[in-house]
Amino acid sequence: MDDVEDQADEIIQQFRQLAWAVPISRDHMLKVVEEMPPEVREHVHERAQKSAAQLTAFWAELQDLTASLPTDIPWPESLIERLARLRLSIKGALREVDLLAEDLQCLFGEPADSKTCN
Repeated sequence: MDDVEDQADEIIQQFRQLAWAVPISRDHMLKVVEEMPPEVREHVHERAQKSAAQLTAFWAELQDLTASLPTDIPWPESLIERLARLRLSIKGALREVDLLAEDLQCLFGEPADSKTCN
């Protein structure tokens, strides 16, 4: 196997791992919303449900993309670079969802770890 095939395999594996982070972030967000006091939850529940639906649709697209990446032909360097940027963007967006959920948990719920709340 040459370097291009190694890079392709590595990228596919990273995307598979990243795909599983999507439902984890979604579920974390929903759990935090459900644990909010009822007077707060009623204001954010619908938005959280819409966001969860979008994350679920995104998860399905990410899984489809990962499954459709060719493994039997060399990838152009430009594709490798674009996928690397996409992976970093997805990773950053999911991190922001998790940080927002942690902030909401600190403000309105029981913090899982009091060290993370300021």
